Amino acid sequence: MESLVEGVFGRAFRKQVHPVEIAKGLTKQMDENRMVSVSRTYAPNDFTIHLSKPDAESIQGYQSALRDELIQYASTHARSKSYHLMTPPRVRFVTEDSLGFGEFGVTAKLTGGTGRGAEGPPEDTSGQTRIFRTEKTGGDSRG
Repeated sequence: MESLVEGVFGRAFRKQVHPVEIAKGLTKQMDENRMVSVSRTYAPNDFTIHLSKPDAESIQGYQSALRDELIQYASTHARSKSYHLMTPPRVRFVTEDSLGFGEFGVTAKLTGGTGRGAEGPPEDTSGQTRIFRTEKTGGDSRG
């Protein structure tokens, strides 16, 4: 009975996705999907952020600025970890009907560039989408 009540209230009090949570999810995907080569550590550079419809609507007014900020954040994280990115990071947002309010996913891919300097791993090494949930507000912090 307790888990049923906790589940109902947990869904009722879930909070919207915040940019800092998306940034943390993005770098977590970079870290978990890095690929160690002979002389470099390659990290994903192509990110798709999957948002619920209400969360997508909440960032609509500043989505372009958030995209730029996430690109800069990913670049800074890559430098701090000595990761090699095949191209500058790319970030796009998509709305997913299967996600509930306060849930988001991050798909990270390692994609290569074209032309000079595009040496290294295969053109497209796809990662899996990882779903994150925002913390519940109020009440018990058990999850």
